[in-house]
Amino acid sequence: MTEFAVKFGVIYVITTGQNSLYVGSTKNFKKRVIEHNYCLKCPSRSGHNRKLYKTIRENNNEYKIYKLYDFPFENIKELHQEEERVRKILRADLNMLSCYNTPEENQKMREKIQKFHNDKRKFKRLMNIVFNELINNF
Repeated sequence: MTEFAVKFGVIYVITTGQNSLYVGSTKNFKKRVIEHNYCLKCPSRSGHNRKLYKTIRENNNEYKIYKLYDFPFENIKELHQEEERVRKILRADLNMLSCYNTPEENQKMREKIQKFHNDKRKFKRLMNIVFNELINNF
């Protein structure tokens, strides 16, 4: 039997003056707060133009970070599941992506992507037919 060491992560929220909300999770809260500050202030950071940071900048850089609670987990997937649960409950509008999807949600996304590519191929074929007709009738 394998023993798992229980670790603790943090579930936190970031609020802005516009009543907007971001939910996050991390294994190192202090480090994550510093990372958020860098992303907010440094245009060279890859996350600088995310909705969260744009909203904060639009609000004169006013925001607050609150640690909601410590969360015990055995693997990072459990921490992400908890973050996603809280994000949905609080209806966080500044999270651009979900951090965990159920297998059913993943399947729905695959189906949407497949439909998009099928529609794109159909459109391309249609445009080729139209283009060929135009050339032949020119």
